Amino acid sequence: MPAILLALAAAVAAQPAPAKDPDIGFDYRAMVRDQLRLVADGKAKVAVEFLAERAMPGTFDDKVWETMAKKFAVLFGAGGKYVGHEVVGYKRVASRVYRFYAVAYFENAVVSFSYQLAKTTDVGWRISNMTVGDGVAELAQVAPFVPLAPPRD
Repeated sequence: MPAILLALAAAVAAQPAPAKDPDIGFDYRAMVRDQLRLVADGKAKVAVEFLAERAMPGTFDDKVWETMAKKFAVLFGAGGKYVGHEVVGYKRVASRVYRFYAVAYFENAVVSFSYQLAKTTDVGWRISNMTVGDGVAELAQVAPFVPLAPPRD
């Protein structure tokens, strides 16, 4: 029994402490919250416009705009009731580029969102890339593997 407790303690100790939110001078949590609230309210086109206003020129061309609007409309129509979201992490890609990851929860769906923000010289932080994934496959690729304690059976 003590060996199991030592192994479990070692596994817990090996886990990195949760990072503090990066202070980049831009409230990315509010951006995610407001965008997802629009999706949850069935305002797919307004949600895309909201993002496009915060994006670098050309990021939301006609094709991307249309694809995002359809994804948001389907999520509203088939996802069921919106039950919340979390901004689950980030990756500092470069001194002026961050990628933030969020998960939105609906009664019938779990969806991941990835927002890449780049700091421009003239207008500050802007979305330079964004993805919407069914489920959390993209997050599973970047999340660290957390080993469990040795089997008990």
